[in-house]
Amino acid sequence: MSSSDTHRPNRETIEREAVVWLARQLSGEMTDRELAEYRIWLARDPQHAAADRKMQRLARLLPQAIGAVDAQPSATAIAPCPRTPDAKMPPRRRMFRRAGSLGGGLAVAASLVWAVCGGYCVNWLSHPWADYRTLVGEQRTVQLSDGSTVHLNTDTALDVNMSAGERRVQLLRGEAEFEVAHDSQRPFRVTSGQATTEALGTRFVVRYANAAGDVTLLEGKVRTTRTNHQGQLLGNVILEPGEHIAFNDDQLGAVQATDLSIADAWRRGRIVMNFVPLQDVVDEINRYRPGHVFLLNSELAQRKIHVAMDVKRIDDWLNALGNTLPVQVLHAGHIVVLQGRQITTDDHETAASPR
Repeated sequence: MSSSDTHRPNRETIEREAVVWLARQLSGEMTDRELAEYRIWLARDPQHAAADRKMQRLARLLPQAIGAVDAQPSATAIAPCPRTPDAKMPPRRRMFRRAGSLGGGLAVAASLVWAVCGGYCVNWLSHPWADYRTLVGEQRTVQLSDGSTVHLNTDTALDVNMSAGERRVQLLRGEAEFEVAHDSQRPFRVTSGQATTEALGTRFVVRYANAAGDVTLLEGKVRTTRTNHQGQLLGNVILEPGEHIAFNDDQLGAVQATDLSIADAWRRGRIVMNFVPLQDVVDEINRYRPGHVFLLNSELAQRKIHVAMDVKRIDDWLNALGNTLPVQVLHAGHIVVLQGRQITTDDHETAASPR
């Protein structure tokens, strides 16, 4: 490309080109002519060579990252849950598993193409017909016809059904805070999986994904119940302000006290987590950030840290992580790989959030 070109390719375009060249190399079918064109492409711009080195390095790390997808447990699970059937598996995870069955370089290439080029596609594949939904990284507030207000967090989908005898919301996935308008004639119920939370004049947060979730009461009082698929009542708990309960499709957990300033920090555009494993922080980041962040070091995964970050500056926080923990941060498109490095005396016990 000559210096007179007015539209230089941006970083993501160059990285996509690097992925295509890498895929041809890994396929084992690269012709002599293609090899010559690849070398010309490398020499044309220093950014091309830099992108090529990044993709080569990522290709070496990606098999570990693919394996890490299924190795990471749900942060909200009370007890182990059965493996999700392939037909109901999230699109990105299903892509990784199918890529793993291809064998060798083609599997890595297919996964790399998805990671670098397809990070935003999954936004449109999750509950596209829901009454209200947000994309990854998006938040919105909706006013219901009864006067109640619902604040939707990132990657959330819900359906609303208002009838003469009941106000029912089905939280299909994600997280939402409900400010319920009083109506003694029509109870307000939020269903997520087999759990139903009924408001008794209140403000509360429900989170649900992968057949597990939790309820946090901010004000007032709620009753959370769990039923089986035949509608039989199997559990019944009333929460007071500052209390929290986890659930899955098998059981309700124990009532626990919670820090309300952390429970709704996302309403203020913050992720706040106190003394939790780094893996839990990465899992939370993946809810807000398109693409995926992989943590490849098991020891670092269990290292406990304090976190307070702006949800709009997650990549800034990730880039600064290497200043306080023995971590190397590698970006490629919408994928980020966190890899352990040798510990030095300058490494600290906790990670500070960029302001």
